[in-house]
Amino acid sequence: MAPLAGFREAVVNAGDGRARHTWRLGPVPSMENGFIQVTIVADLMGVAWLTSGRGPDGMTVTVLVVGHRGDTGIRVAVTVAESDAWLLALLDRKWNALAYRLVETAKGGHGPSVATYRLFLDQQQHAIARPDEIPEDGYRLMQDHPTR
Repeated sequence: MAPLAGFREAVVNAGDGRARHTWRLGPVPSMENGFIQVTIVADLMGVAWLTSGRGPDGMTVTVLVVGHRGDTGIRVAVTVAESDAWLLALLDRKWNALAYRLVETAKGGHGPSVATYRLFLDQQQHAIARPDEIPEDGYRLMQDHPTR
């Protein structure tokens, strides 16, 4: 898990969102299926990148959890439980309560084989609810929709 710790540290201490940052972890073995490799991509950018206007101050952390068959490289879905577990291992505990899972209807969704999550942070890196400037369609607060 050492690579995950370094990846997490980079995301948690990313800065103020004025510059866009992207990190990639993997492929790493799936926790549930020995035939699947998992890649996690985290992207940090200002909230305004997701709005049509200036947008509020703060930043967004978008996390993608993508599965591929280890033998062919073909993209396959990772279970919701496993992708949620990867996200929760990556995020700072104080952020977990306000993490959103994006469903396919959300703008910026990447299809059924990619689990997409988003977190909104204020300027002090405290998790905040989805800003009103971001349409709510497709955003599901993880704590309201547990995987168990």
